[in-house]
Amino acid sequence: MADYANDEEQLDALKSWWAENGQVVIIGAVVGLSLVIGTNVYRSSRTETLQAASALFEQQYGDLSTAVTAADGSLVDKYPNTPYAMLASLANARALVAEGDLDGAAQQLQWAVDNADQAAIKAQAQLRLVTVLISQERLDEALEVANRIEVKSYAASTEEIKGDIAVARGDLDTARNAYQGALTLVDKSLPQQRTIIQLKLDGLGSL
Repeated sequence: MADYANDEEQLDALKSWWAENGQVVIIGAVVGLSLVIGTNVYRSSRTETLQAASALFEQQYGDLSTAVTAADGSLVDKYPNTPYAMLASLANARALVAEGDLDGAAQQLQWAVDNADQAAIKAQAQLRLVTVLISQERLDEALEVANRIEVKSYAASTEEIKGDIAVARGDLDTARNAYQGALTLVDKSLPQQRTIIQLKLDGLGSL
């Protein structure tokens, strides 16, 4: 603002500037305050939601011996946008498989695949869905799901399960290639997985 000869001129200039710009300043302040309040409210609400989902998950799935007896979808229904809902859907699917309800298990796993924000959880759901689809002899669908797994840390498991699909098709050459590929990708810190893959490969016999 320019220099003025006396306080009265400064006051007049301030009044004039406020008349032209005051509304903009007020709106800007209100919008800024609203954003701050809105962000804080969202964070508080999100924290409360996660805490409630965590408590319900612990209640429903804390004891796995009871969780596998019957799948309860209430956590998925109440808190669908939380990681706990994804974990619950995986637990529900396992319970449904134990009860012989493969269709229900496939639905739970597909929901997790469609809604998971975390890549690792999505990959786990995809792998389990492929296993269920193989059991249902829905092999084309199983391969489609396997081909969409993108997480590099699950590359060995992806190749392994593609080998399982090929075995189910009776395509032993493709299965052999898949298992051999899985062996080259499996992490050295997972000797049990390496052993399982090697057993599957050996079970195909020699060329």
